[in-house]
Amino acid sequence: MPEILSTLSTAISLAVRLREISKNIEDAEFKNLLADLSLELATLKIEMADIQIKSLEKNNEIESLKEKLKNKEKNIGFLGARYYVNESGEPTGSPFCPVCWAKSHDLYPLIRWNQNQTTNKCGVCENTIEGRQSPLDVDHYIKTQREASASLKTEYVLKVLP
Repeated sequence: MPEILSTLSTAISLAVRLREISKNIEDAEFKNLLADLSLELATLKIEMADIQIKSLEKNNEIESLKEKLKNKEKNIGFLGARYYVNESGEPTGSPFCPVCWAKSHDLYPLIRWNQNQTTNKCGVCENTIEGRQSPLDVDHYIKTQREASASLKTEYVLKVLP
């Protein structure tokens, strides 16, 4: 792309130089053709700049999609929400909206939004999930579930979704 723009700039410079040379020539047809050439080259340069802008926009979109793919590898579904994954492959941290994830693979956090604090809500799509299905501190939740299972002498099975 930069080479094309450089070539166009050179062509425009040549057209300007020809215009200067044409001052000594009184041929009106030559001058009209030279003016047409200059106009066409300028139009082409503008169009090439537009192509370069569109190319940059596409590159940005590709980078955004690559980031979404990275997010896909770093999170899992647990209960009714999405969570980041720790080194053990278990959910960790705060919940993310499963609806936004299903629609666009974007991770938006769920927050407590009402006075009794039993429901979490997405600030983007306004999806609501019961707090017991989307604990805000999943590490603590899993720890207490394991402790409760141990006191009952049972095994706590962690069920996650891809």
